Amino acid sequence: MTKIVCMTQVYNENTFRGWDGKTNIERFMQSVVQYCDGLVIFDNGSTDGTRDIITKYSGTIEIEIPSNKENSPLYENYHRARCLEHCKRLNADWVLCLHPDEVFESVVERGALGALANTKTTIDGYVFKRRDLWRTDRYIRLDGEWNNNTEARLFKLTDKINYDISPGINKTIVPNGIVNASYSALKILGYGYSTDEQIAHKYRQLKGLGFDIAPLVSEMNIRLCDVNESFRVKMNGPKIDVYNKRISEILA
Repeated sequence: MTKIVCMTQVYNENTFRGWDGKTNIERFMQSVVQYCDGLVIFDNGSTDGTRDIITKYSGTIEIEIPSNKENSPLYENYHRARCLEHCKRLNADWVLCLHPDEVFESVVERGALGALANTKTTIDGYVFKRRDLWRTDRYIRLDGEWNNNTEARLFKLTDKINYDISPGINKTIVPNGIVNASYSALKILGYGYSTDEQIAHKYRQLKGLGFDIAPLVSEMNIRLCDVNESFRVKMNGPKIDVYNKRISEILA
């Protein structure tokens, strides 16, 4: 049987609760054990009990936890390269790359991903539509990069797969070496911006890493779509004044 191993990186993912009442790591673990055979989680020095949540599932799924003693976002791709080596140790045929604040939008049975991985074609990667909850459980964001879904999150693990391990911030989660990727109907939902508390934390973190957050804080071009609507891109979503506070006020 084709073996699918999920890899991710975590840092204090047990701190904030999303609109479903769960922390990122609680939601992630409850979800991923349903459709993967193994899990590689790089722990970047978490201090909030994230690792304890992960190890609760050690009897349910094969888990490997490479780690650092402290958070080091400049070396994310080096850590991903280490994760790939652990995926090989778990004898993965295919690797699923997720962020710890992401889950599949509906319950994905083992057969759904397995069907993709077992398709007898030259396809070696699959792209999933990704939607981010935006400050509530009601809306997702669609403008700019928020609607740009071109990363093959599920890919065949071959000798050609590798990461550029040079230092850098916010590099792509997807490795080099994927030749023929295809779009899938499966959908990923991101909870990383699902509350004001989370968005403030993320933006302050980016600022601390040297990012210019002014374009992110600006709400001039934000486009939103009701979370229950179809995946077609809407040119005119509800205005940002559906919220009581602007992003700049949250960060103040």
